[in-house]
Amino acid sequence: MFLEPTGLISGGAVALLWVVQAMDKTAFRPLVVLGSEGPLVKRFRQVPGCRVLCRPLAPAFARVTRLNAASGMLRNLRSAVVYGLEMRRLADRWGADVLHANGLKAHLVSIVAARRRRRALVWHVRDTLAPPYMPSATARALRWLTARVPDVVVCNSESTRSHLSHAVQAEVIVDGLPLEPASSSAAAQPAPPGPAPGHCRVLLLGRIAEWKGQHVFVRAVQRLCERDATTEFVIVGGATTDADATYAASLRALVRDFGLAARIQFTGFHEDVPELLRSVDILVHCSVSPEPLGLVILEAMRAGVPVVATNLGGPAEIIRDGENGRLYPPSDDAAMARVLRELLESPDARRRLAAAGRATVVERFGIERTVDALGRIYRRCAARRHTGLTVESA
Repeated sequence: MFLEPTGLISGGAVALLWVVQAMDKTAFRPLVVLGSEGPLVKRFRQVPGCRVLCRPLAPAFARVTRLNAASGMLRNLRSAVVYGLEMRRLADRWGADVLHANGLKAHLVSIVAARRRRRALVWHVRDTLAPPYMPSATARALRWLTARVPDVVVCNSESTRSHLSHAVQAEVIVDGLPLEPASSSAAAQPAPPGPAPGHCRVLLLGRIAEWKGQHVFVRAVQRLCERDATTEFVIVGGATTDADATYAASLRALVRDFGLAARIQFTGFHEDVPELLRSVDILVHCSVSPEPLGLVILEAMRAGVPVVATNLGGPAEIIRDGENGRLYPPSDDAAMARVLRELLESPDARRRLAAAGRATVVERFGIERTVDALGRIYRRCAARRHTGLTVESA
């Protein structure tokens, strides 16, 4: 039984969708419970052999984020407990051997859902449990819980695992991708038309949020536009919280102040990432604090789009600078502009990095590797449930 707190498009939820799609349904019987409505509800329900339920979280609890997880959990304790009890009843009816909690809010409700049951609890940690990604008090509380509550901890990168307590024996299972992307049949909107002949298009894709570093991208574009009159720049994504909406407004104001309104296009949310990537020449990833993984980087590499990303966190584990992508120091808009200029001026370099990036995904990040690794964990957990062995001894 998978607990996923959102039906909206997010890296963790999409990664889970790919896992469920690729699972051997003759060996595993998946139930996915989504904590909100959204486009992923339909996509999960299209997976053969998968039971899908949408059970929306209470509105106030749904607004809890990593920035206020500790205080938000206390303020919404009753809602979390009620939801966790509902999840426990669902798990009992489903006969779940394993409860797999995918993300922070799922972790919190799973404490109740798995309590006093023999089923194993797996926490899939996809967040950096340390400042500046989240407040230090929240990070300490979550590290304490991670060391004591779940039976198994899975991390999406070595960077994520490095911030856990040394007492936690976490397994790193990097999110894999289907090697041939499937476009959504119901994209939120058409992809922007391709760049004009002879022009390049640079894409920044992801949720609009200050830690995602869109302001660094805008400052780098300002530097580039001093000598580049043709490249097109596109920011794709939307704000999901009030704080993000405030940041998005300041970002648009920055673009206007720099006189870049004609050079930087804001498209809003776009569901069909494969379609979008077909219309661009370079993808930029510019988080200013350690990105736990950076799934969009892998999606771009799979699509044969060269990637420019910050050299910390998950991206630095995926990209070898100059071999299968380019890296630059976080928050350094001058360095980003310099790397982008080099690639914009060299089609050969773009083609070489694109081919190497695609090869990296094929060799290291196929979804089968992820599913096989998780399958071994589920079997150990099921053995414990049915024989009384510990997860480790099974």
